[in-house]
Amino acid sequence: MKRILGAVLALLTSAAFAATTVPVQLLNPAGSTAGQAILSTGPSTAPAWGAVTLSGVTGTLAIANGGTGATSASAARTNLGLGTAATANTGTSGSVVPLLNAANTWSLSQTFSVRPTFNGATPWDSANLASPATTVGVTNGSNAAAGAIGEQMTAAGSAISLTSGTPANCTSITLTAGDWDVWGYVQYAPGTGTSFALMTVSLNTTSTTHAVSPDISQLAFAGTANFGQSLQAPMRIFNVTTGTQVFLVATGGFSGGTATMACRMYARRRH
Repeated sequence: MKRILGAVLALLTSAAFAATTVPVQLLNPAGSTAGQAILSTGPSTAPAWGAVTLSGVTGTLAIANGGTGATSASAARTNLGLGTAATANTGTSGSVVPLLNAANTWSLSQTFSVRPTFNGATPWDSANLASPATTVGVTNGSNAAAGAIGEQMTAAGSAISLTSGTPANCTSITLTAGDWDVWGYVQYAPGTGTSFALMTVSLNTTSTTHAVSPDISQLAFAGTANFGQSLQAPMRIFNVTTGTQVFLVATGGFSGGTATMACRMYARRRH
């Protein structure tokens, strides 16, 4: 009788062991193979050993899962089981997610709707700072490109007729948006028998109109017939936000004949 009772108890113990679900270390591995996991078979039957499939995963699989690499933050979130795009980090494509790219290295894929800050510092982007390419001058003897620091513009005029005492434009330069140094000079040429007595030169954004003092050069003298003079316009700084025409304006006071002028004008970008 004792033997029969012992056999029954042993059988019940074995059955209880086979049905144990907690802790996981006591799960019976019989019938399983390496790499399998305990899978639910539904609410009415016991779980069973089986392989985990990737069916139901949408988007491009990350390389770690046998794919070619996620191509967006939302796809990576799906691959990593993180759900749909989130907005906690103010991104328009979801939270920052590490991705395995085609080179099998980690990278970030993220679009921000607002500019982030790092320890109180604002990073560079084209919306809040000039491109770094425009802040470095050339060092190889070439001319700086348009929009770059050191960009230069020149203009010239020749044989411009003068009417005594009347301001006239000798030449002009149209500046693009930026901070510019502008300067120039005028050479007065008397006709036969002409004598100069007054010369005035300046730079201004108003045509045939002199700048106001002290941004103007003037020279008065008792001229000698047939003797020309040169006069330099004071350099001026023009900081403009749109295309702006700057004129080199000159006036000659003379008598005894006709007169003309020639000139050179220069502009160089500071910023």
